[in-house]
Amino acid sequence: MGVYTRRGRRRGIYAAVGLPRLLLLQVAAHELAHAWQMESAPLLRDPLLREGFAEWVAYHVLLAVGEQDAAERIVAREDLYGQGARLLLGIEEEGGPRGVIEWTRRAR
Repeated sequence: MGVYTRRGRRRGIYAAVGLPRLLLLQVAAHELAHAWQMESAPLLRDPLLREGFAEWVAYHVLLAVGEQDAAERIVAREDLYGQGARLLLGIEEEGGPRGVIEWTRRAR
């Protein structure tokens, strides 16, 4: 539903047209997290960690706008995205949000 791209100095986030507002917010947060990863943690290659971090960001954005049910659906997923989100939430329990950011910068 969305993608972050980087070609040389050009970067872009694209989302499918016509997404409902809540889903667009979730997709935008997820892709913005990928943009941060490419700039701040470019060596992070593990798909579980990459997608988990992006879903962790989307989870917190949804909570910030009062969308608890949508945030919980992220955590309830059984695929790579949900597994990764749960992993990052576990890291957050130990080190807080700052700990997640620092862990992500060091992860490979």
